[in-house]
Amino acid sequence: MFIQNLSGEQKAVFLYLAHEVALADGNISGKEQQMMSTFCAQIPGVEPKKCSLCDLAEVFESKRARVSAFLELAAIAQAESGVNEEERKFLDSLASAFGLSNYEVNDMLSWVVRQFNLFNEAQAFMED
Repeated sequence: MFIQNLSGEQKAVFLYLAHEVALADGNISGKEQQMMSTFCAQIPGVEPKKCSLCDLAEVFESKRARVSAFLELAAIAQAESGVNEEERKFLDSLASAFGLSNYEVNDMLSWVVRQFNLFNEAQAFMED
């Protein structure tokens, strides 16, 4: 949804972070893998690029880029059945590296949950 807001380098780091958030609980679920595959399809030819937490603010230099990446990463964490404790710790580390406040993080996580609920509602409309 927001991946188009990222530069080429940011997309590469995003793919690395997507894998890390999905693996935060030690297991990449089918739904998390499906989301990551969708992201890869949206940015063909981009390979994941490892980046340390302390360097994230330099790579994602604008608030627009940081929030865009965070919302997409939070969606991966939410994909299976909600954000678990390990995923939340990882997201909190990212938020800190991005300079996001706890208030902003909680609002964004709430927004992601609402988007998942709306998506599921739309899917129900399409059922025969």
